[in-house]
Amino acid sequence: ALLFKAGAPSYTVSVGYGGMELFGGGIVNSSSNMQNIVMTANGGLGIDVGQASGVTLTNAGGSIDFFNGGSVVNSTITNTSVNGIVGYTNFDGGGSAGNAAIFNSGEGYSAFCWNNQGCSSSASSATITNNSGGRTIFDYATTAGSATIVNNSGGKLSFLGSSTAGNATIVNNNGGVVEFIYHSTGGDAAIVNSVGGIVDFNQLGVSTISIGSIEGGGGLDLGKGTMTVGGNGW
Repeated sequence: ALLFKAGAPSYTVSVGYGGMELFGGGIVNSSSNMQNIVMTANGGLGIDVGQASGVTLTNAGGSIDFFNGGSVVNSTITNTSVNGIVGYTNFDGGGSAGNAAIFNSGEGYSAFCWNNQGCSSSASSATITNNSGGRTIFDYATTAGSATIVNNSGGKLSFLGSSTAGNATIVNNNGGVVEFIYHSTGGDAAIVNSVGGIVDFNQLGVSTISIGSIEGGGGLDLGKGTMTVGGNGW
């Protein structure tokens, strides 16, 4: 574990090639000062079971992985790329985004069990913002939980496998894309799709599509499917 005691000043810890893996305790900040963990290109941070609490995680071309119930509490994560090396954060094997604030841009992304069959994880109550080139991906048995997910211009949100949008609030602004692929579902999510945004159900392998609610003047592609809305009471 990496522990910052009460009264500790604000530190910056750089994690480079070779990385750092923490088992059990994770990163715990008992100080009132925010601590800064910086992943440089090809730097990696793995948190197994424990939490990242009270920290700012800046990920420029590195990787952050939460395993086996690893989660995020009162922390911010920023994913971006540098010199063509993509930075990402992955929540795997029961990992949870907790109440994190996550920002993705410049090909940086956050993923939930991407390409990991049999895996489950949740965005919980996180706030996730996909800016230009940024993306968030849910795969296999994952859920967006009650997260708030915002796509700005050039941002993308993808539901793959058997993932679900859960009870999330999804705000898809001008130039944003939300896509549902394979056997993913809309759950009881609320989607606000602004003019210039696209919500795409065309790649689903089912004929009946359901979602809590959808509103706004953006584009909607149902393909050959039939949509049912109102599951969240809207």
